[in-house]
Amino acid sequence: MAIMWPRKIPRDVLADPRLGTECKVYEKLRDELDDSFVVFYSSPWIGVNQLGQEIDGECDFVIANSELGLLALEVKGGQIDYDPKSKQWTSKDRYGQEHSIKDPVSQALKSKHKLVEKLKQFRSMKSVFIQAKHGVILPHATKPPRDLGADKPRELFCFASEFNQDLRNWVVNRFGANLSNKKSGNNLGKKGLNALETLLAQPFQLQAPLGSYLSEDDQEINTLTQEQFEILNYISDIPRIAIQGAAGTGKTLLAVEETCRQASDGARTLFACFNRGLATSVQSTFENSSSVTVKTFLQLCFYMAKKAGLTEQYDFENMANDDCYEILPILMLEAFDKMPNERFDVVIIDEGQDFREDWWEVLDSILHKDGANRVRIFFDNNQKIYSFGAKLPDSISLSPINLTKNMRNTQKIHKVVRHYYQGLQIESVGPEGNDVEWVTVESPQQIQQSVVQILERLVTDDKIEAADIAVLSPTLKDISEYFDDKKIGSFETTNCENLLENKVVVDSVSRFKGLDSSVLVLIATEYLIGKPELVYVGMTRARTLLIVVGTKDVLKKLKQASFKNTDSN
Repeated sequence: MAIMWPRKIPRDVLADPRLGTECKVYEKLRDELDDSFVVFYSSPWIGVNQLGQEIDGECDFVIANSELGLLALEVKGGQIDYDPKSKQWTSKDRYGQEHSIKDPVSQALKSKHKLVEKLKQFRSMKSVFIQAKHGVILPHATKPPRDLGADKPRELFCFASEFNQDLRNWVVNRFGANLSNKKSGNNLGKKGLNALETLLAQPFQLQAPLGSYLSEDDQEINTLTQEQFEILNYISDIPRIAIQGAAGTGKTLLAVEETCRQASDGARTLFACFNRGLATSVQSTFENSSSVTVKTFLQLCFYMAKKAGLTEQYDFENMANDDCYEILPILMLEAFDKMPNERFDVVIIDEGQDFREDWWEVLDSILHKDGANRVRIFFDNNQKIYSFGAKLPDSISLSPINLTKNMRNTQKIHKVVRHYYQGLQIESVGPEGNDVEWVTVESPQQIQQSVVQILERLVTDDKIEAADIAVLSPTLKDISEYFDDKKIGSFETTNCENLLENKVVVDSVSRFKGLDSSVLVLIATEYLIGKPELVYVGMTRARTLLIVVGTKDVLKKLKQASFKNTDSN
């Protein structure tokens, strides 16, 4: 079986009837080639036209073999016709509808040359000979009696007969080699395959920062859509931009990936958010990077103020939060004035909806004016659970880019939580998943016993790792009221700032914001009634299974509230 990028076809691609032929080719290549072949599906490339302007293109498939080289392939479904006089290609679908299509030979040829050009930009590949071929797969077309032209010999094409009977043999022949007589040391090699993965597979390497894969559902959830990948490319040349999306649309994944990309270009990059749990999680991704700083906004303020020697006169441990929120940013402004070389080239903000309006004013002090001077703000106004959340800074002059696909939650979780959401319509492209469980207890005093029973069932019967489970309550006070400090029943626990191995996470909804868990148990108390933002944040932390525990009266009110605004979304 070939090594495929992506490992699975994204759900939104499978659901698109226009891409059915490509999906079939993906499956045939995967099943008929062995693991010496690496196959990249829908591989993006960027080139420059004769005027020096950037142009975009896309190669349907790139097949790579360390000793045979690379093969760029275009796929065209249906009946294919070519008029040599007008040089026009057309396809006719099963319904007899005719469509004008681009010249697939020209597309594959351009892709081949651009890929070689891009590979040669890698230092490790500059002196390496790269054997590159191109071809066209026409899985529904009959093989003609002769060549289609001097530059279109029949062997360039894989027609229906070869596609259905022996696709592997056609691929090997198109490479122009016999696998039993491979010559080593004169082609891509392992370095070339690594370079291709860096060049072509990055859109599919974005992963959720927390949690191991629990099931097939989780694997599908962690596959990004083409929409998300295209957004990263779109914003690359925009100095200051905001990206808005509902919970689960991949804001944090994109923020982390954008941080990676900016840092890889040599930019001194700051990833800042509001919650310490999220900062701790993201920090682990960049622990070996000297060019990336990950902190909450207030952590950054205190760190810089202390480094500049400005904190000695303040007792921050005993200071009220509101006072900290006002004093620390002012001290950071002074710190950057004293230490201008500490400024950043790029600032990436996650959870932007929780930032105070006056905090945006310090952005200019954070940025190095001679650097890239870029700002990216990811936010969701539906998660504005802190009263001081404010509008975006004036420097963000463009309208926010909107993420429209929920990639975190299963469809059944999305169906429940979407009614707490107000804004642009969000489409769930995750797997269907299990029903949301509503567990009724007779009184609040029975919540602890019920949660213990749920954990025992999940871990013992369902074979779910304790580390894949989070128990969230509306407030920290609820946790101390219902549970011991370090255990729920026989299960050891931790909080979202100390994600230790094989322990159940127990924390408040607010502190867990920005994070997620494969399985989530939400404790529903009266405190949630009338707080749709908090319910929305809490429920959307669940990726594959959501369990809500509360009294009959509270659960009834939550369900009624959740379906109150059905027409708004």
